[in-house]
Amino acid sequence: MAEIIDVRNSDGYLVVLGNALILPNSSTTSGVFPPYKGAIRFNNTSNVCEYYTTQWNQFGSSGGGSGLTFVNITGDATGSTTTGNLTLTLASVSTAGTYSNLTIDAKGRVLTIRALNASDITTALTYTPVNSNGGTFSSVPSVPTASLTDVSLKATNTTWVSEYVAEKVLITLSSTLNLYVSTSGNDNNPGTSSAPFATLTGAYNTLVSQYNLNSQNININVANGTYGPQIISGCPVGFNQNSINIVGNNTTPTNVVFASTGANNALTIQNGANVSITGISFSSTQGSGIYIQSAVANLEVVNFGACLDAYHIFAATGSYFQLSSSYTISAGAQSHILVGSNGSCLLSGSGTVQNSCSFPQSFAIATTAGSIVIGIGFYYDIPSGVVVTGSRATATLNGIINTQGQGTTLLPGNSVATSSLGGQFG
Repeated sequence: MAEIIDVRNSDGYLVVLGNALILPNSSTTSGVFPPYKGAIRFNNTSNVCEYYTTQWNQFGSSGGGSGLTFVNITGDATGSTTTGNLTLTLASVSTAGTYSNLTIDAKGRVLTIRALNASDITTALTYTPVNSNGGTFSSVPSVPTASLTDVSLKATNTTWVSEYVAEKVLITLSSTLNLYVSTSGNDNNPGTSSAPFATLTGAYNTLVSQYNLNSQNININVANGTYGPQIISGCPVGFNQNSINIVGNNTTPTNVVFASTGANNALTIQNGANVSITGISFSSTQGSGIYIQSAVANLEVVNFGACLDAYHIFAATGSYFQLSSSYTISAGAQSHILVGSNGSCLLSGSGTVQNSCSFPQSFAIATTAGSIVIGIGFYYDIPSGVVVTGSRATATLNGIINTQGQGTTLLPGNSVATSSLGGQFG
């Protein structure tokens, strides 16, 4: 129990400090009361004890208990009084309102709360997601198709996967395969007789990318019609020598025409391809009829039309071709045969020059270590009245034209063959 030290009857003030109740000495004349905390005042008017939680500065100007002059409270509350009771008011700590899924008042108190819904998400994103209500996407995202040789981190798509699988999982043949090409076809077709390819290029690419030949024979059958420039590139897995045959119209080769109206070659054979070609005619306005590079070709029953700015056959960079059986020349070119860059060719069987024509650079040219060998018994049939103009042959830069002793007039032309810079003819 606290001890009452003194009583001041004039104003009834009572002060508590610690465990003691202390009444100021009645002899106090300064009018200034010590600044105690936790003070209790007995109010004679209301007959109640009043509790104060702040400092008292003084009783008043006369010291007679006229009440507090002011009260300062810091923090989250403000208040003031001049006499009697002290009134406290909370300061504003927030802005009242509804925030998506909860409501707070000005004091930061949560009044209501609810679960998030689709509109809350839309409001936060500032746009409406396509699939926000369980629907389907209006469009399907897509990525470009990378090449199979691309080693970057590009995303794959279904087209890439299909091409990759087709390349890696080859169809192994157990018997002869026939593929078909027609001007009415489509290169997306399977290449059957009822659903042919549109080009020889498409047929050959499919052969290289989808098949293991397993030493079986392949026939690519080309229907009558005129086709644009074609390309044969690469060697299929499981290839066996002379197993890929490209067959046109062996009765009338001019019914199947590979023609280029620009600088492209009518037919390009390259990158290790090894094919036999029969029954096709070749012509070009600027390029060569057949261009062979690092490849092998056997040509039979073919026809060479006009290639006025280039060559009927141009063999380069280690290539080899053979003109066997009977073939025809129906129009001129800069040269009928040009062999260079270590390329080589063999003429066997016979050839026929059907119409008068000109070969300004020579009928046959061997250059840059290229070689042309004319087989024993090979000859050109030139009907009466047909005139071939131009020199018979040119051998230069270590090029060789070997007639195997059959004479220097074996090749068509109206002027003698020439040789220079290490070239040999004879």
